[in-house]
Amino acid sequence: MMTGCTFFKKKDKSNIKITTKYTAWKGKKNGIYFHSCNQNEIAEFRKMNEYDCYFLIGNLLFTIREKFILNEKGNLIEYWNYLPEGQLTYNLTELKNDPKFLKSIGGSEPNIKILENENQVINMKDTLEIETIFTEQKLILIKGNKSKSRILFEYQ
Repeated sequence: MMTGCTFFKKKDKSNIKITTKYTAWKGKKNGIYFHSCNQNEIAEFRKMNEYDCYFLIGNLLFTIREKFILNEKGNLIEYWNYLPEGQLTYNLTELKNDPKFLKSIGGSEPNIKILENENQVINMKDTLEIETIFTEQKLILIKGNKSKSRILFEYQ
């Protein structure tokens, strides 16, 4: 785990690509909200399967709300919404067929990337401050606000 962004200075930043954006609650939501998830199977981030709703980074537990899968340019190609009934998934064709929905999830042109100053991420028109980089999991945790909702970016 690293705070700040000295990690990116040791690597060629042009080779670092954001592959996935997660919005998640910090902590565990009760089974009433996620009754489709197996609450007894909470895996480390790198060991979870694609349908898991929860993951751990060390002793930090997160409950996934949304997953945005991105192409090499940081644009949306697939969207997952985690609901009580289970995950709803939308591919790029389905998203483009419903432009109002695509716009409502902020997916029309997110162009997510790390800024040159190496301690911020651009997410659509927002500049987000990096709180921590989890190098083993290849995750970037964005500084939170007063809500328990957090944004994480997976990179490679």
